[in-house]
Amino acid sequence: MIYILYIVMILSLILLFMLIKDKIKLLKIISITTSISGILLIIIGYMIKILIHSKIKFINISIVSSYIFNNFLVKGLLIILIGLLILLLKRVIIIIKKRRYT
Repeated sequence: MIYILYIVMILSLILLFMLIKDKIKLLKIISITTSISGILLIIIGYMIKILIHSKIKFINISIVSSYIFNNFLVKGLLIILIGLLILLLKRVIIIIKKRRYT
């Protein structure tokens, strides 16, 4: 099921690249979207950890909930890093264009 989501995301990115002519604005849109997605993923992981701790009281589940939260945290930070790298790429492209035309 998750692979279908990845395929839809990749297809939507390809469609965006084909439809939007200004690639610098497109990079800005993608970087903001991925950064927000990473932040939301971390928040969702934290909420799941709180939900597990509040609903299950009869066994010690701190290891399991920490594992789940760490999994969300790593993936969220990776997505945020990708968004920041795309934003850095956009800045580098702008600097190169300015130096080329001046």
